[in-house]
Amino acid sequence: MHTCFPSSAHVLLCTQGAHHSSDDTTSNFIAKLTSVLTSIQSCFSSPTSNFSANLTPSHLIYLTQPAEPPRQDEYVRNINDHRTNIRQQHWAELASAVALENGWSVVDQFALTQPYVWEPLNTDMAHFLATDAMDPIVDEVIDKAGLCPDDQFEKSVMMELSAST
Repeated sequence: MHTCFPSSAHVLLCTQGAHHSSDDTTSNFIAKLTSVLTSIQSCFSSPTSNFSANLTPSHLIYLTQPAEPPRQDEYVRNINDHRTNIRQQHWAELASAVALENGWSVVDQFALTQPYVWEPLNTDMAHFLATDAMDPIVDEVIDKAGLCPDDQFEKSVMMELSAST
């Protein structure tokens, strides 16, 4: 089995918005997101313990909220859910800009899940875990985290192949 995880890699993933978009305003969401991202960064920029000093992330990755399956069932009616894909896309674009301005890289889950928006209706009606959307999301996170650079992956696969022959 090949390994391609640098021992110095510290990765922090953050996502915000999937639940806020059901009943929050855009301005409140952006304010909350900005607060969350800057608060996370401040924890590492002025560590208060040896724990946080030793875990300063080398990669900060923000995942936008995913696309929204088109539900009209009793659950979404009862909670007065305001999520639509037009709204999710708008928020993903705004959130991406905020994250990039704050030094985070971005994985656009909305773009990666939107083609599969009908599939969750056959499972739990909310999550993309059993769809083909997951592999590209995981691949992009691994790439942005620098966990397995292409040249290192190719080298480890070649070593694995030569060891097996």
